[in-house]
Amino acid sequence: MKLNLGCGTKKIEGYVNVDCIKEVKPDIVCDLEKPMPFKDESADEILCDNVLEHIEDAVSFIKEIHRIAKKDARIIIRVPYYRAKTAYSDITHKHFFTENTFRYFTEEFYKDVDFKYQLPLFHIKKQNLKTHGVWGWLVWLIPLEIWREIWGFLIKEIEVELVKK
Repeated sequence: MKLNLGCGTKKIEGYVNVDCIKEVKPDIVCDLEKPMPFKDESADEILCDNVLEHIEDAVSFIKEIHRIAKKDARIIIRVPYYRAKTAYSDITHKHFFTENTFRYFTEEFYKDVDFKYQLPLFHIKKQNLKTHGVWGWLVWLIPLEIWREIWGFLIKEIEVELVKK
């Protein structure tokens, strides 16, 4: 099973499209702020495209994704980059994300710390910073750390692919 959580009008064939707004005619109407009506370890893939920033309790939402995902399931999350104008201009956004945010959900993060949050653990398979329009070519010319500091406002979105451990 593949889930498209918070699909809105972006329904994808081959996925179970889930949204809280019945007017967009999802396959399943569901409040993503509550436990979802899926069995434990039932999803092979979960897509959350510009959804997580709208969720009040993002950690509980990630825990719910972890519960639903099968071992080795692919989880794709897209969120606005914290320096993007759209991240702060949308009053419905409750959280802001950097390229380091999703590290908190990995074992690698906890190797060098003396404590552990009670967070579900994933492996980050890949992560991309997406830019506005034609500006993406700058990424290839300037080292990433420098680029983010100087040109970070041109990054619009983070896309991370997680794998459930």
